[in-house]
Amino acid sequence: MNSIRELLPLEQRDSFDHIMHERVLGAGSHIRMIGDFFKSIVLNAKNSREAYEKIAAVGGFFAETRGKSSYAVLKAIEEMSTGLQPHSSAPLEEFTALVITRVEGYHQHVRQNAEKIVQFAIKESLHFEKILLFDYSSTVDKFIAALPRPIDIYIAESRVINGGYPFLASALNAGHKVHFFPEANLEVFMPQMDAVFIGAETFYLDGTAFNTAGSDVAAVLAKFHHVPYYVLTPLSKLDPRTLEGQYKQEIWRDMKAQLTERWEDKDWAEQISFMTKELVGVRPEFIYRYITEAGIFPPHFIPFFVDNLKMAGVQ
Repeated sequence: MNSIRELLPLEQRDSFDHIMHERVLGAGSHIRMIGDFFKSIVLNAKNSREAYEKIAAVGGFFAETRGKSSYAVLKAIEEMSTGLQPHSSAPLEEFTALVITRVEGYHQHVRQNAEKIVQFAIKESLHFEKILLFDYSSTVDKFIAALPRPIDIYIAESRVINGGYPFLASALNAGHKVHFFPEANLEVFMPQMDAVFIGAETFYLDGTAFNTAGSDVAAVLAKFHHVPYYVLTPLSKLDPRTLEGQYKQEIWRDMKAQLTERWEDKDWAEQISFMTKELVGVRPEFIYRYITEAGIFPPHFIPFFVDNLKMAGVQ
């Protein structure tokens, strides 16, 4: 990890740390930051070959790490960096222009899709007074910031990655009344909700959405209390590799540091396992609607959006 960090210009190393230590959450945010890494590398390189090799190394690192949990990250890295090698012998000015055009073009496409998703979500939620959010998503964050009037926003804090806190700035700045509570109290608040909104790291053709642990519990409770459960996601996050029998690797996290922070007897920790599953699948029967740039539809409609998926870059 440190060797990859050192490939980045000094001004980008803090951002690298923010991703690796999860101070910044959300696949969309990480994609934007990785694109900034690529631009910064080429703007600080001595020649095109050096720039290409660093971009390939940094992109490969995030494809193998962050890409395991989010197909969108993997796809974005491919779109921003694939095909650069033949141009690595070109003059630096030409190579720099190519990389910046690739990165900024991709970001523009992402912004346009996010705007469409937000507008669809706003139309769907016009009569909602209380909504619940679980785990940070840059798309959901844009949605609550753009809501035309203040409402009650309930944020369930996921202890696995503290994914609720990043919503606070947008929610408060938009004038919403914010309720912040531990995920263990989901059953207390769920019956009062008009809807639940989550983002997705990835989703499958069968309608399964992957998100931080606890998203599945929220979905089960929402179903039980007849609260519609929405997944806001661009179509680029669909992982088509299931058609080839390839499924996501399970991602587990060691929670030792977080769970033993206030323990007086730290020796106990050496005898205990603190491993917990980080990313879970929310089954389609618990999801009311997907909200994407192509529109609003139930999970079983996903296979019928083949043309839209191709337009979104999913092969």
